[in-house]
Amino acid sequence: GYSSWHLGDYHSLAIDTIDPDSKTFIAPNETSSCVSSFVFRMMPGGVIEVNVFMKSASNLDYIIVLAKKFVPSRDDTVAGFQLYYATNDNFVEGWNKLKVTITDLSIFDGYITLLGSTAEDSIVLIDSFSYTPPNSADTCEIY
Repeated sequence: GYSSWHLGDYHSLAIDTIDPDSKTFIAPNETSSCVSSFVFRMMPGGVIEVNVFMKSASNLDYIIVLAKKFVPSRDDTVAGFQLYYATNDNFVEGWNKLKVTITDLSIFDGYITLLGSTAEDSIVLIDSFSYTPPNSADTCEIY
């Protein structure tokens, strides 16, 4: 099974926040951790953006972002995903923005699931996420 992510405070870390108004983050544990968002409407071509920080000391550090389609009375399905770890071609030590494009062909109620793990000497955290519908300007103010 999975453990839950824990809530942390930037005062406990020696890193700059992605935004001065951001005070807290979520971080996985050393065992595989899982947390999901509230349900909201998603559309084909919509984009989920997740602000992540990773300073990796282990090949076992990772974050997986899943866009999930809620399917009543059945298993929910994956409508987009992003896998991020230190040996990825797009890995950047420090802050990065992970983007997941919704690939489902219909409008649906869905949610975001975050999976992750971190070694004791690593820093792996998520500051925030946003969803932008297709053909919309990215005017979402997170803070």
